Amino acid sequence: MKALTESEYLIDAEPALRRVFLNDNPLLPVFGEAVERRKVLYEYRVPDAQITPVVVQVASELGDDGFFFSNLMRTSDPVNANHWWIPFDEVSIFLSCNTDVFNFAYQLENVVYSPSGQWGLMWTFENLGVLAGTGSYIDRVCQIIPSIEEQLKNYLNSIKEGKDTWGIENINITWLPSFLEHMFGTEVAIRMLEEAHLTD
Repeated sequence: MKALTESEYLIDAEPALRRVFLNDNPLLPVFGEAVERRKVLYEYRVPDAQITPVVVQVASELGDDGFFFSNLMRTSDPVNANHWWIPFDEVSIFLSCNTDVFNFAYQLENVVYSPSGQWGLMWTFENLGVLAGTGSYIDRVCQIIPSIEEQLKNYLNSIKEGKDTWGIENINITWLPSFLEHMFGTEVAIRMLEEAHLTD
């Protein structure tokens, strides 16, 4: 495992990240040239003991030997790193939530991503994961964890329950229509919101 300087990130890691995500905003993701499929994970937290081994397995099958891990909300403190290279044989360090190694990275919005630019997984404070990548990568992950297909629906249902319990004025979902539109396009986003009864 290696902490990267900002210069090393710009040279070694960012080009791979930008093949998947063109920006650092997980609530309004803009997807890069490698992205053929995208999924929403809920409830996803970093590090996720169910998702991470599958991410590693499928990435390994497609030729990766590790992944990058980056803060999306970067600290300017030169002592604390914002980016790391994690070989698959050291993924247990990532799963251990070792704050001596990763400082505040687990508390900040972050992304894990392929060195070959085949996939990426962003985490938001809403406990959503944005998984994007090649069709072969995403399809294989969904084959191993078929429940991924239901996770966005579960999230929308939880919002509806909150709306019904506390009232729409007491929950903030102003970001949700734009998020769904960025993920799936306008027509699909509208349909999802209507089906979840979140349009009024």
